[in-house]
Amino acid sequence: MREPDHQVPHRPWSRLTPERRVRLTPLIMAQARAARTKALQDLLRRLWRLLLRVPFAMVAGWRAVALWHTRRRAMRELNEFDDRALHDMGIRRSEIEAAVFGRRH
Repeated sequence: MREPDHQVPHRPWSRLTPERRVRLTPLIMAQARAARTKALQDLLRRLWRLLLRVPFAMVAGWRAVALWHTRRRAMRELNEFDDRALHDMGIRRSEIEAAVFGRRH
């Protein structure tokens, strides 16, 4: 059976009578348990949300690494062409990195 939710007075504990202290102690304990339960629930909820994001972060990281490798390979291959072949593609040697990464000069 739950006790009614009473407010604990905001007076110094030393000014309360012993009878009042005895009556307030269970209320204070109940409020403390309720606050602890809510804090733990909030913590677990946030941890669960964080754990749900981990796989997505791992996939995004893997894709970023794969894209970086692909771009580096494209830069190596373009650097192997001579200047004439690059000119035919419309790229100068100094523009290879910008072309691979999709940036304009």
